[in-house]
Amino acid sequence: MSIVSPADSNRRHVALRVGFAGSGRPVFETLPARAVGPDSYELMGGPGMVEGCAAGDPLKIDADGRFQIERRGPNLCVQAFGGTPFTAESLECLISAFARWVAWWRRLPTGGSSW
Repeated sequence: MSIVSPADSNRRHVALRVGFAGSGRPVFETLPARAVGPDSYELMGGPGMVEGCAAGDPLKIDADGRFQIERRGPNLCVQAFGGTPFTAESLECLISAFARWVAWWRRLPTGGSSW
C-alpha cells in the first residue's frame, strides 16, 4: 500500500500494518519510502509503532500492509518509552548504553549484518 509523491515518482509513503484496534480494524503507520521494484520499497525513515524494521531496510509490502524484510539494511531502530518524559541525563544514559551494545554487536562473527 503506497502513496506516490507528485515531485518524485520513486518517493512515496507506505502504510505498514501495526496491528489491530480493539474494534478489530487494522491500524497502520505511514512511513517515507523509495520504490525499488514491484511492491518493494526501501524505508527512508524509522518507524515509531511498527516493530521489526528500520530505515534502510528493503521491504516487500502486501496490499493489506503486511511486510517482509528482504534483507537487513544498515540501521537499527530503537523505540524507547517511559512513564515520564526523558531528561537530558536519562536520554544520554540510554544513548551511551545503546552505543556500547552496537559496538559489541558489530564485533560478532557476522559483522552485525544479520539478526
